[in-house]
Amino acid sequence: MKRAFMSELAIVRTLTPSIAGVGLFIFVVLTLANATDGDSGMSAGACAVSAMSPIIIMNSLAGYDNQNGWERYR
Repeated sequence: MKRAFMSELAIVRTLTPSIAGVGLFIFVVLTLANATDGDSGMSAGACAVSAMSPIIIMNSLAGYDNQNGWERYR
């Protein structure tokens, strides 16, 4: 189990820059889109990034598992 966990962490380390980049882009776009009359839209950006991060990470890990032949091992 420890080996599987360490393998997933190694994959996450390679995905972190791209996930952070996408999250930052979405945060900036939603913050600028929702800023009206001096009200900052940072809460909309923060909510979107916090909601989509686990989904993106899980989908990325599932994709790497499929590429590495998880079905054959299972």
